[in-house]
Amino acid sequence: MYARDIMKTAVVSARSNERLSDLMQRIYKHHVRMLPVIDDHGKVCGAVSTFSIMEHMLPSYVTSGDLGNLSFAPDMDLLRTRYKACHASYVNVLMDEALLVEADESVLAVAAALIDCGKHECAIVVDKDQRLLGLISAEDVLNSLTKKLEIL
Repeated sequence: MYARDIMKTAVVSARSNERLSDLMQRIYKHHVRMLPVIDDHGKVCGAVSTFSIMEHMLPSYVTSGDLGNLSFAPDMDLLRTRYKACHASYVNVLMDEALLVEADESVLAVAAALIDCGKHECAIVVDKDQRLLGLISAEDVLNSLTKKLEIL
């Protein structure tokens, strides 16, 4: 079984030159947590996720562990303030390197890449020119195995 056999082709994507405010509307509307980022030539140039947005919002002194236990710290509108500041940011500032796989890669290779990468919600399936073909999540891999077992 190959990536092309299990990938989802109805993919919501982002543009590298759009603002986070526009991206967030699509995230809410489509109930997605990660979007491939496409450049002006239609090639995948990265990925943006709710995790990467949140990571960008939090100051490094919060995520570094220097403060120890944060349960004592009141919110003090820190997240809201940082979110408002990020809202005007462009996607290319927030995006991460994408986990790219080709359509003819085995599902085993895709599963290993997802585990190895750890941070990504999905592997982005691309053609030889890095144009978007689809997405594969860990759930898609497990669902394909479940369907195979039901057939046997």
